Amino acid sequence: MTNIVAFIGPSGSGKSSLQTVMGIPKILSLTSRPPRPDESNGRDYIFKTREDIIERNNNGKLLEVTEYNGHLYATTKESVEELITKNITASIILDEHGVKMLRKQYPNRILVVGVYASLKDCRTRLEQRSNYAMKRLDSYRKKFSDCLQQVT
Repeated sequence: MTNIVAFIGPSGSGKSSLQTVMGIPKILSLTSRPPRPDESNGRDYIFKTREDIIERNNNGKLLEVTEYNGHLYATTKESVEELITKNITASIILDEHGVKMLRKQYPNRILVVGVYASLKDCRTRLEQRSNYAMKRLDSYRKKFSDCLQQVT
């Protein structure tokens, strides 16, 4: 049974929008970045300090940790084990490293959904929500290529 629907794709491709439209409950990731104005702790992410995430990882409580734009993002073992125990499905947005780690731990429990959008559409979405859109767009081609490799 699939318990994890993992969305993967370039920044601004619409992963969060698709996750919302599909109505699949979210697995909340930990992050060390500060919340955006429209985000809240426990709804969008679980906001933690960098040190707390590193400590949890060192204590074996995390399945994967990724650094993106200077901030850590992580998935807890507890959140995924709860899904499996309760036999429910939830979704998460991951990068290629996160997908690889979850596939390694739960090969028959994860469905990977690759999300694509043109560079123009990604740029438009990112400019609406962040002041560092160009930095995130710099990695578009590489990210898209990496994501395709993980989906296939």
